[in-house]
Amino acid sequence: MASSCPVFFQYGANLPLAYTQGFRPHPRINLASALPLGFTSKDEVVDIWLEDVLSLADIETALNESLPPGIQICSVDTVSEREPALQTQLQPAEYLITLLEPI
Repeated sequence: MASSCPVFFQYGANLPLAYTQGFRPHPRINLASALPLGFTSKDEVVDIWLEDVLSLADIETALNESLPPGIQICSVDTVSEREPALQTQLQPAEYLITLLEPI
């Protein structure tokens, strides 16, 4: 699996991913907003295309069982492909900065 895939596919979630066409097929996965290097998050949103229809509960279970400790899938939902792109539906982000030394 390519290193650009979200962590749950690097850890072996056994799901029937849909792949792009072409010379180098990649899993059809879109992150709503990629984090800068070194940033952590409490909540991420991702679109994932699957080849087969599975129940939402089965998808959530497969993802959660494959994740390392400390990472958890909060919810899984079906979205129509006619919906606007995930990136256009995001609300503004809020950042908390912790300084290691006083200014």
